Amino acid sequence: MLKGITFSDLHLLAGRQKEKHWEPWMRRWRSDYDLCILNGDIFDFRWSRERDRIQSIRIAEAWLRHLLEPRERAHFVILLGNHDSCPHYQLLLKQLSDDYEHLHWEEHWWVLGDKIFLHGDIPDLSGELETLQAYRAHHNGLSMQPPHPIRHWFYKSATRVGITGTVPRVLPWRKQCLRTDIFLQNQLGSRYDAIRDVYLGHTHVHFADYEHHGTLFHNCGAPFRGARFRPAEFQFSDTQWQASRQNPLGVELYRY
Repeated sequence: MLKGITFSDLHLLAGRQKEKHWEPWMRRWRSDYDLCILNGDIFDFRWSRERDRIQSIRIAEAWLRHLLEPRERAHFVILLGNHDSCPHYQLLLKQLSDDYEHLHWEEHWWVLGDKIFLHGDIPDLSGELETLQAYRAHHNGLSMQPPHPIRHWFYKSATRVGITGTVPRVLPWRKQCLRTDIFLQNQLGSRYDAIRDVYLGHTHVHFADYEHHGTLFHNCGAPFRGARFRPAEFQFSDTQWQASRQNPLGVELYRY
């Protein structure tokens, strides 16, 4: 069996932790695992400390190239979240996936055998992909305009005292699992019956093996003050990996 790891919600660029903080982790991800899935909101373009969003993209590119070089053991899969779903970042990922054969990315989810990975920012119980896309477009701000300095100051202050890590603890993370369950049933149809494990991010609340309708839900949390961060390890076979590369969405037709 092969070994993988997944995590989300680093929110790089927002000043919560310096990009260089992750360099020891990068070395471990490259050398200790066969697959590393970055499950959304790795970057935070909405609350970037950079006044120029294009500069934010340049910093993101430098961080990712440092992650991918040198090529050691791991393949990497990058999924998008509500804070990093902007078109400029998607163009960057397309470019990088052309440059590095061990990098793959998808906008919404990735199926690997009986496991599925997605950010989990499902806004309602409709199960519609269009609703998720509209939510991300509104949340991320396609204008690429940075927030007003006063709003940015309040956000940074809330981060320093731990509010942004603590508030999600009182949010209904079980409802996130319910919404995700409905969403995946709607998007995958009968293929969802074979899914055993669902790996999420978004809420910044760590939990593992939460069972809903026979499916186990997991969330690695976030590396912030007031929150817990526990990247989740998993196992998979080479056959499952090859199948996921051929059909990462796990459905007959791409529903984009």
